[in-house]
Amino acid sequence: TELDKTLNELKIAEEIFKKVNADLTRLNEELKNEQHHHDHLERQKRLLDSQLKELQLRLDQAEATVQRVGQRTVDQLQQLIIARNNELDSEQKRHKEIIRQLNKSEREVREKQFQVEEQRKCCSKMHELIEKLQAKIRVYKKQTEEAEEVAAMNLQKFRQIQSQLDEAEERADEAENSLLRVRSKIRVNATPNALSSSRSSAHLPRAASSAYISSNNLGK
Repeated sequence: TELDKTLNELKIAEEIFKKVNADLTRLNEELKNEQHHHDHLERQKRLLDSQLKELQLRLDQAEATVQRVGQRTVDQLQQLIIARNNELDSEQKRHKEIIRQLNKSEREVREKQFQVEEQRKCCSKMHELIEKLQAKIRVYKKQTEEAEEVAAMNLQKFRQIQSQLDEAEERADEAENSLLRVRSKIRVNATPNALSSSRSSAHLPRAASSAYISSNNLGK
């Protein structure tokens, strides 16, 4: 029936709604984790920026020192500069990697936010669908109740008419039986009259003939 079909659709819609809510909760948790990771990368970026500035400052100081002390310490300072440059290269590579991870994290955060928004829209649509189905079920229930009331009234009328028909048939049977009894009684009474008329037929032929015809008509 249409009501069963609608109830089944409502059940499926509620299961989908629960699943969507679970997905929404999971996505919110993932979004929170990604945000924490993003904040951690931001802190590392600021720390590396500070370290890079410090290394650059030390490098500048080392170059200034080379100019002050002269050629005898140039070799040592060059070694130091090379070491610092290597450290700087390593830090720059780390910095680039962190920037890459940070950009990736930002993309993932945006994707999670988009998924959360889509899930919210889906939840809203499912909620509207459930409300429509529930309203439809209420209408079907009301129509069913009204149909049951009409069926009960029709059944009561049918029973009343059936009872009246039975009573009419009983009265018809009684009337038919009464008619048969009356006809039988008339025939029984008419037979002696016919015999009496035949004995006196020599004196009263016309009267006997009229009585005989009358008795036959009554028998019919």
